[in-house]
Amino acid sequence: MKRIFVFVLALGLLAAWGMTAPSLAADKCIDVEKASAKNLEKLKGVGPALAKKIVDHRKAMRIKATKAKKKVWNFQNWKTLMKVPGVGPKLCADNLKTLCFNDKLQKACPAPDKKK
Repeated sequence: MKRIFVFVLALGLLAAWGMTAPSLAADKCIDVEKASAKNLEKLKGVGPALAKKIVDHRKAMRIKATKAKKKVWNFQNWKTLMKVPGVGPKLCADNLKTLCFNDKLQKACPAPDKKK
């Protein structure tokens, strides 16, 4: 009887783990829209100075949008984030599966702009 209980309990735990596994993957990303500078420092290639630039840029753009009576401003994607000095294609490539925008990972880094 004891063995049956342990087996059923183990099956229940495996089933519960299987149902929550996808959400665990989403929880691992650092959301640039909400992250503190300390959290952004966990990204490859982001130190205290760059993390502060990202947070300051996000704050400034949100204040600007509020003053213009526009909806809330967000980075939305890597292309917008790359407007912050110091954020470029290498940082994107290194953190594509780690950094998300509104809890969504981007599939690829943006193509470089063609300069005329």
